[in-house]
Amino acid sequence: MLIQFDRTYVQDFRNQMIKAMPIMKNYGGQCLGIGEELIPDEGTWQRNKAMAVFEFSDAKQAQMWIDSDPGLHQPDFMHGADILLVPAKRRGMSNCWMQVMDVQLAKEHLEYFDKKYAMEHLRTLEQAGGSQLIASAHSLKVRGLWDADTGVLVCNQFPRAQDYRDWYCGDAYQQVKGVRADLGLCRVVSFQLTPLCHTCCKKKK
Repeated sequence: MLIQFDRTYVQDFRNQMIKAMPIMKNYGGQCLGIGEELIPDEGTWQRNKAMAVFEFSDAKQAQMWIDSDPGLHQPDFMHGADILLVPAKRRGMSNCWMQVMDVQLAKEHLEYFDKKYAMEHLRTLEQAGGSQLIASAHSLKVRGLWDADTGVLVCNQFPRAQDYRDWYCGDAYQQVKGVRADLGLCRVVSFQLTPLCHTCCKKKK
């Protein structure tokens, strides 16, 4: 699950989610972290946004947690937050460099996208030390203006920002990127994902 919101409210969001952690755990969920500064790498992405990444055991549990939290249903929650439910491929990392790709595709291009782009994208990604958290054409908008259900949403993780830059700007991926550019429009943003509760993480260590 992704929640995008006005970065002015990062501390308020952090405090609210820390309070919600016990109930969230009852639904098999956790907040992997928050990206406080989004860096647009491609296309148009609002710079005044922050993004939080969550994981749940399944979509039903995520929806049940959303339904149980009254704050998420307030019209002015974080000054108009976007909430997307997206199926994940693996467990996420809580301290990493994250990339989010919002690829707008016509339905007739999805099969070609999978065969000609997605496989090569994943190959170059893993060779560069990255991993793919999300690659789905089945996003569900819970609230907000972010419509990611008209294409494919991809989230990649890297241990460090430099690992990501070396991959994204490298020759191997740039060749693959050309295939994607021929299929549809794409917005790309990246950010440092930091743990929700720094104090909690220090105690665990």
